[in-house]
Amino acid sequence: MQSYPVIIGRRLRVNNYNGVSLSTWFDSALLVDPPIQEARQLKNWAMRNAESIAEIVDAKSYIKYNPALSLKRDQKTTLICNVTPSHKTAWVKANLSFEHIFQKYWYMSCAKCYRATAADYGIEFTCNSCKEKGPAMPRCRFDIELSDDSGAIPASIFGDLAENILTFTGLEAMDNFNQNLELPLEFVHAQLKTKTYLVHIKPVQTQLADARQRYTVLYCSELEPKIARPQLTHEPESVSLSADQQTENEQLLTPEHGSSSSKVRLRLSEKFDETDTVSTNDFDSPDADSKKKAKLV
Repeated sequence: MQSYPVIIGRRLRVNNYNGVSLSTWFDSALLVDPPIQEARQLKNWAMRNAESIAEIVDAKSYIKYNPALSLKRDQKTTLICNVTPSHKTAWVKANLSFEHIFQKYWYMSCAKCYRATAADYGIEFTCNSCKEKGPAMPRCRFDIELSDDSGAIPASIFGDLAENILTFTGLEAMDNFNQNLELPLEFVHAQLKTKTYLVHIKPVQTQLADARQRYTVLYCSELEPKIARPQLTHEPESVSLSADQQTENEQLLTPEHGSSSSKVRLRLSEKFDETDTVSTNDFDSPDADSKKKAKLV
């Protein structure tokens, strides 16, 4: 690896799990260090930029979800009634709600790949999924309902995206759960009723008990309010992003670049079974780091 081998790949599959990754198909082909001028030029470029490449690999920036890879300035959206599991992904313009969903808002995960684990917080263990050794960390995760004038669908949201909506970190959610305290979310619920989001979703294999198809949120961003209401048609509609969102997406494309808590009558832990509540398929989340967010007062 220190010699920076150049690889030419044919018919590679692009995945959006934990950022962007490549995998092979049955008829894929790989050539390592092919004797062509383009390969020599790329190898020389890598040798000249060895320090920058090492920094990128060390920071693991490649596993962070970059919406600019698929988000367009005039992004088209689909009405929720037209979203089907046959779509690999879909963009919708929707309202978010989780006011009447009883849940604990976190799960214990591998710090490397974010898969669920039965290990206790901070305990070093070897992950069965990624085979890496690291501490178990609480990660924010909860179910929401996406709705527009045409219908509603259930979805799960993870990591940084979940913390931004919840205004609490996974660690804070775990602490409240262990103390039998409900999170003070009245203000959050009130704010969500006035907001509309541009949401990128993908279907998951596991269905809810009522046979409804579940989705995972890959990306969501608040939209500026509009007076006009969408019409129920089978044609996708155009979504205009704010100037700040457009600037943020352009930067992503550049390489340089409360109320008081009340006690719950029953132990929350009795309401949930760690292995049954969350399906493994739900953890194909796109974001990487679980950063602490300031609590909304």
